[in-house]
Amino acid sequence: MLSKSQLQRYETGQLLPPLKYADHLDALYEADGWVKLSLSALHAATWDPWAEGHAPARLEHAHEWPASYRGPVWVAVWPLPEHVGRKHPLTLDWGAWSAALTLTLGAQGRALTTGKSADPSGVPVTFNLESDLPVFTLSGAGPAPSGFLVTRIHRKWRYGDVRLPVWQRFR
Repeated sequence: MLSKSQLQRYETGQLLPPLKYADHLDALYEADGWVKLSLSALHAATWDPWAEGHAPARLEHAHEWPASYRGPVWVAVWPLPEHVGRKHPLTLDWGAWSAALTLTLGAQGRALTTGKSADPSGVPVTFNLESDLPVFTLSGAGPAPSGFLVTRIHRKWRYGDVRLPVWQRFR
C-alpha cells in the first residue's frame, strides 16, 4: 500500500501521513490505535472535510480509541455545506451506553466531548454515531481542538439495552 520511501518520509517527519492511511499504519506498526490517535491530533487543527477530498459524508460513523487510553475524548462533526444551520438528530452508542441529541451544525463544525476509561477486556469498545443527515467526523483524545463549538455530552449518556430502538430507550 505504501512504498518504503514514502514510509521513510513519514518516519523521519518529512511528510505528515494523510488520515486515510491511519488504519493501515496503525496495523503495520502494531500500535493498537495509537498511530491513528496521533494522526487525528496532528490533522485536527487544519482538517477541512469540504476541501480535502476525504471520504464522502455518511450517516453512520465508528470511532475507537486505544483500549488502554483513559481520559478526555472528542468527536468532531461537520455538516455538508448545503446542511449548514440545519438541525442534525444524532444517536450515539458506546458499548452499553447510548445518547440521543439534536445539534444545529455550523460551518466550523462541533466537537462532542466526553471521557473514556480504560477498556478492561483490552479490546477497544467502538463509539458509533448515526445521523439523520450525512456528516463528516474526526475523533481524537485530550481537549477538543480549538475553533470548534464544544458540546459536553458526558451527562447525556444513558445505560441500557442499546438494541432497543431510540424511541424506546429514552421514554
